[in-house]
Amino acid sequence: MAGVAVEVPSLRRVGGHDLAVASQAVRAMMQEMSIDLFAGSIPIGTSGFSRLRKVVLGTVSADGSRIAAPVIEIGSMPAPIGHRMVHLVLSDGRELLVSPGHKTSDGRALGLLKIGDELDGSTITRWELVPYAGDRTYDLLPAGATGRYWANGMLLSSTLS
Repeated sequence: MAGVAVEVPSLRRVGGHDLAVASQAVRAMMQEMSIDLFAGSIPIGTSGFSRLRKVVLGTVSADGSRIAAPVIEIGSMPAPIGHRMVHLVLSDGRELLVSPGHKTSDGRALGLLKIGDELDGSTITRWELVPYAGDRTYDLLPAGATGRYWANGMLLSSTLS
């Protein structure tokens, strides 16, 4: 399972290099993370996904309509030492930090995308792998037929089923 990064509890050293500089940028991005509810959004910051257990998200029905659905599962997996996250920015200003294996709403792995690719109605203008100093990555599964949800305004597919 890949996931959206939301927690950076401590810094690590990889190959004798301190990840402090990269971690500061990653921490700043994570402070800005949000999950879109059916009406509005909820900031995630570094507090994790646990507070999403009783919220109603915006998701996509089988016919492509935006619908409200509760979160039915929250998953987490350990992030190995040296784990890298995809940091991407779209031409419309949306920005995301996510594990490379996490999928777009149309099933493409975010780690395989590149600058110039289309994503969620926009174009990727920045794509980079950045060191991740968190201990875990997280994902959630909304009820409904598709398992899709919006993170920082981008429609993603859950890695949970």
